[in-house]
Amino acid sequence: AYDVVVNQVRREVAEALADTQAAARQIGAARAALAAAEEGFRLEADRTRQGQGLPIETLDSFRQLLDARQEMIRAVVAYNVAQFRLYAAVGAWAAPVAH
Repeated sequence: AYDVVVNQVRREVAEALADTQAAARQIGAARAALAAAEEGFRLEADRTRQGQGLPIETLDSFRQLLDARQEMIRAVVAYNVAQFRLYAAVGAWAAPVAH
């Protein structure tokens, strides 16, 4: 019985750790996409202001920027959930056991 519980805890910790690491990578990818979208929107807006671009192109860049921001939020939320699962898996949430 003890070995079963120990193996279950190890499995939960390993899964939560893997999820946390994957979510951290997602944040990195989302951060890069957000930076590219911000730059693209800035450039399109500047071109439109100078009369070299069409407003529809700026609107498309703005939509891409919004999508990138939403993806960043999703990645951060996924990371927070994974961190909480890891926190719980290592027993930080467990009540102290009386000896």
